[in-house]
Amino acid sequence: MYPWKEDSERKDELDWKKRLQIIIGAAEGLEYLHKGCQLRIIHRDIKASNILLDSKWKPKIADFGLARFSTTGKNAPDATNIAGTFGYLAPEYLAHGRLTEKVDVYSFGVLILEIVSGVRNNKLGSDQSFFETLVAKVWKHFQENTVSEIVEASIIETSLDINKDFEEVQRVVQVGLLCTQEVPSLRPNMTTVIQMLKQDDYELPQPTKPPFIDEHLELSSSFDSCRWQPFCISELCSSREKI
Repeated sequence: MYPWKEDSERKDELDWKKRLQIIIGAAEGLEYLHKGCQLRIIHRDIKASNILLDSKWKPKIADFGLARFSTTGKNAPDATNIAGTFGYLAPEYLAHGRLTEKVDVYSFGVLILEIVSGVRNNKLGSDQSFFETLVAKVWKHFQENTVSEIVEASIIETSLDINKDFEEVQRVVQVGLLCTQEVPSLRPNMTTVIQMLKQDDYELPQPTKPPFIDEHLELSSSFDSCRWQPFCISELCSSREKI
């Protein structure tokens, strides 16, 4: 691991181009798990602290302790015990244990929005009984055409050419929202996600709403098996490793 002195230094290191590189690299790794292996792997715990960075900022997906395996072309059996990190869990998996590659796609969409905003998806309310999500907040800004308000300030201040790069940032945010749509069948697979991220002329569809938009969810003991992990962009830096 590289030593880091200050959070501000970590943020300065992660300019927009590096963040985009991390997003695309993680997408390629996840596509390989879903389609490139003899056994399809559903990771079930895609999040910032499970993305390791090498000395060239190339991401590597880590921690396969919760992974499920199935023969390519077949769905993994539905899960009887829900496991993963609260805030990254797809609604159909959280509610019914329905496990497909779209569960990882949802988690990846959350990760995209966190990398762009520098904010964790889980934000507890003042009474500590309810939470609101970054995904819901980004959706509202997307609907109001105010995406710039959720982009982390250090990106704009240190690395973003508003006239040249901001359209790219908006596209990436839109991809994140496409990945976090409430209906699993509407979420793109990871091959399509990579095309969306790499091809500027790829026509992005308009995302439909993510889950939990019009309601707050009450936390309950049924989530005890989920791993609660706060997020800040420095988690990506602190997981950077020497080769």
